[in-house]
Amino acid sequence: MSIVGPGGNQTGAPMIFAGPTVPRPNESVLEIKVTLKQSDSPPQTVKTFHVQNPHAKDSGAIVFAVPTIDAMLEGMVDTLGFEVVLKGKSVVALSWHGGQDAKQKLQQCLKVRQ
Repeated sequence: MSIVGPGGNQTGAPMIFAGPTVPRPNESVLEIKVTLKQSDSPPQTVKTFHVQNPHAKDSGAIVFAVPTIDAMLEGMVDTLGFEVVLKGKSVVALSWHGGQDAKQKLQQCLKVRQ
């Protein structure tokens, strides 16, 4: 899982789930619906981008378009579990710990950028 902060003329903060269990799409980018399950909220089915993973020739990535870095930071809690379900199959299941520390470090990076 990666969080990509704003930069240049990009104001969003995409959240990217990648790995060997995410199938590689035939096209470079597909807009699809997936279900995101988070341990602190009910499952949500949302539109995402299913992309070819440039770092691994046999896998893909699921990109969630988070509209702003503030929205991303607001959702960062200390411990949080994630599961991404694509076409009825779980392709990513993970959790993070230390989310508050990561949130503070990201906020510091944003201050330096301003």
